[in-house]
Amino acid sequence: MQGTFLPKKAQELGVPKGTTFGQLSSGKPVTLPDGRVITPEQVTEPLNLGTCFIVVECATPDFVAPITGSGKFSRWQAGGEDADRLVVVVHMTPQDIIDTEPYQTWIKSFAPAVKHLFLNSTVASAPLVQLSGTQLQAQLNILDKRVFPVPHYSYELPEKARTLPANCRSGDLMLNFALYKRTGRKNQMRHGWSDSNVQTPINVAALQSNLLSMPAVLAL
Repeated sequence: MQGTFLPKKAQELGVPKGTTFGQLSSGKPVTLPDGRVITPEQVTEPLNLGTCFIVVECATPDFVAPITGSGKFSRWQAGGEDADRLVVVVHMTPQDIIDTEPYQTWIKSFAPAVKHLFLNSTVASAPLVQLSGTQLQAQLNILDKRVFPVPHYSYELPEKARTLPANCRSGDLMLNFALYKRTGRKNQMRHGWSDSNVQTPINVAALQSNLLSMPAVLAL
């Protein structure tokens, strides 16, 4: 991998346009007619690798040892060559597996600044997803509660989610994680959670009350 090719810089060094530009931009040095050798490093911006994240799926206990014992993660773990680039690890893993000693030890092998997002039903709430669909279901529920039951939902965080470490949290619907923000032509690093798009709780009882107050519904 290399940084962005700088055509103007190449021209200043006497590199003619054409195939030589292509060679340099693909990472190959070129020899000019006067014998000078121009390397890609002379005509490219310094490589900025930026930040990164890891997504781990550990569906059953059988996968714990292969994941936690894999050396492939060492470069991202504390003290590794790319440890400072890692900002978040997403765990698509049941909570009873996350709570095991080997898995917890593995989580702690990453730098303390790394965030961890847990995606499982044990620590997540169960919100209603669509307002329009919920409104329709609430309306039908007024007609027949047995045939059109309101789907189970809960906006209350489970107790387990409220006791997670400071650098860990459960996945909420529409939760965002900002790797960076773009400011003009430069990227100013900004790591962290953003709840700005998390859904506002839907009050089914209030929806039904409003529906019943409408003249057309009262006429029924």
